[in-house]
Amino acid sequence: ELKGPKKKPRILPGQDIDMKSKQFKRQLRSVVVDGVDVLATARDACQKSLVRQEAKDAAAKEKAKKEEERVAELKQIRGERWLPSIASEMQSNRI
Repeated sequence: ELKGPKKKPRILPGQDIDMKSKQFKRQLRSVVVDGVDVLATARDACQKSLVRQEAKDAAAKEKAKKEEERVAELKQIRGERWLPSIASEMQSNRI
């Protein structure tokens, strides 16, 4: 994902910092992050989250559809009279 710096730069206080030195530039490059990279990583994370949520919703819809099919099949087999007596039992089982 985001490839940040591995360790903190050692810029000690009290030292005169030569901003043109190679050491300073290397230390600065190790801690600087590009805004475009941050935005791209955030966008990727958002897309992954969206895909997960859509998959979760699809699974819930599929489960509800199977339950409806099961109830419809039971209606055909047993008729309508069993529904009120079984409905309370089904609700207590879910809780």
